[in-house]
Amino acid sequence: MKNVLISSESIGEQVRMILRQRILDGTYRSGEKLVEKDISIELGVSRTPIRDAMIRLETEGLIKNITHKGPIVSVISPQEFFEIFDLRFALEPMAVELATRNASREVIDKLADLAEKMELALEQGDDTAVSGYNIAFHCAVYEAANRKRLLEMLSSLLDSIQLFAQEGYKAFGRSAQAMKEHRLLVDAIRRQDVEAAISVAKKHIEGAKTAYLKLYPTEGQE
Repeated sequence: MKNVLISSESIGEQVRMILRQRILDGTYRSGEKLVEKDISIELGVSRTPIRDAMIRLETEGLIKNITHKGPIVSVISPQEFFEIFDLRFALEPMAVELATRNASREVIDKLADLAEKMELALEQGDDTAVSGYNIAFHCAVYEAANRKRLLEMLSSLLDSIQLFAQEGYKAFGRSAQAMKEHRLLVDAIRRQDVEAAISVAKKHIEGAKTAYLKLYPTEGQE
């Protein structure tokens, strides 16, 4: 796939977005070595924008530069994963409350549309699309809160969860329930029912964490 880069954005930013998407959708797996030369040939660009993109992705926590080995896709341990869930549990209800109070009809319609698309992707067995729509749904909620730093923190946590979850998304086995909870959250936001929205958000996060504890029963314990 040569010369896939186009357009007005800087080449470095386009490379960053391509690599970022491949990491988050599982094209590049946790622990996989990223070879500048190979990526350069594939994308039809020099190594400089690739190197710059990797530096930026390292600051986002998606890539680690290992001495004598080079850049690899970050590996998130189960313990780190559950710590991230705890942080999300502390922060996301705040975003949900703000979103419920502030979301416009346009934003609510966008959330409903993303929830519907996620359901359709599940019916079609498209796990990559399910995962992508799930991220888009949560990011839309965070954006509706209209708090820049909160958006940045929660988006970073969600990326880290996705990085860990990519290997076991099917085993996760919570897609159908997650979609039901998304619908309940949209309904609560539409009604501007802050209490109900926060309750759904907390149950959603706890449900996901509990499901992963079944896969990693010795992790996340004091």
